[in-house]
Amino acid sequence: MDADRIVLRRATLTGVPFRIHRATVVVRWMFNFASDVAALTRARLATKFGLEGEIVGPLGTHGLMKCVFSTMQQAMSHKDTVCLHLYRRIFPRVAGDDAARA
Repeated sequence: MDADRIVLRRATLTGVPFRIHRATVVVRWMFNFASDVAALTRARLATKFGLEGEIVGPLGTHGLMKCVFSTMQQAMSHKDTVCLHLYRRIFPRVAGDDAARA
């Protein structure tokens, strides 16, 4: 494997709509702390039904967040799931590392 190649792993965080008011939605069960939400403010969101939006900011101290979704498409429903796709870099193992650990 080429050591200069960037290998990414995708992780998906999911949450549930808690309150819906037109294009503004309060999402819960994605984060536990307001600081986590604040770190990902303006991150892009997607739903299982195809809506796209972004995080506006934290709401309270227990991980609730306020999101805004595009209203050009269908309206948000309570049975939808909000997804946040995150990518992180994975470094390839060197061939000599396995022998050194054994």
